[in-house]
Amino acid sequence: MRVMLLALATLLVACEQEAPEVVPPAAPVDHGEAPDPATDPLGARIHAIGLERVERYEPSETIHRGSLRHGQARAHPEVMLGTYCYVVVGVSDDALTELSLTVLDPGGAPLLQSPGRGREVTVGLRDALCPVEPGVYKIRARSYAGEGDYAIRLYRQQAM
Repeated sequence: MRVMLLALATLLVACEQEAPEVVPPAAPVDHGEAPDPATDPLGARIHAIGLERVERYEPSETIHRGSLRHGQARAHPEVMLGTYCYVVVGVSDDALTELSLTVLDPGGAPLLQSPGRGREVTVGLRDALCPVEPGVYKIRARSYAGEGDYAIRLYRQQAM
C-alpha cells in the first residue's frame, strides 16, 4: 500500500512540472517577385512550389537550368553549410515526364534522392537534408522518361 501511495505521489508531482518550451515555427520568408509564366514557365512553377511547400525556407539566388535526353543525367554544384537544412525543388517541361533528383555529397556518394519521379520533384521534404559537413555538394538531375528542359532551385533554413 505504501509503495502504491509513493508511486501515486511521484506521478502527481511529475504531472505538475512545467511543460517543455515549444519553439514557434520560423516566419515565412520573402521569395521575391515571381517570374512571368509566359517568358519563364519553369521558373514560375518553382517559385509557386517554393511558396506552397517551403515558405519558411530561403530560396537560393540561382536557378539551375538544363536540358536532358532520355537516360541522361547532369550535376549542378551547390555549396551547403552544416548549419542549415535544405530542400531541393525540381520541375520539368511537358516533354520530360520523369525527372529525378539526387543530392551527392562532396565525395560523390548519394545522400538523398527524390522519393518519386515526375514533372515536379523534391529532395529534403520527406527526409531531412541537413549536412553535417560544409562543402560543395552536387544536385544530379536525371531523365527516366522523355526529353526536355528542367529547372532546379535550392532552399535553405537555419538548423535549430
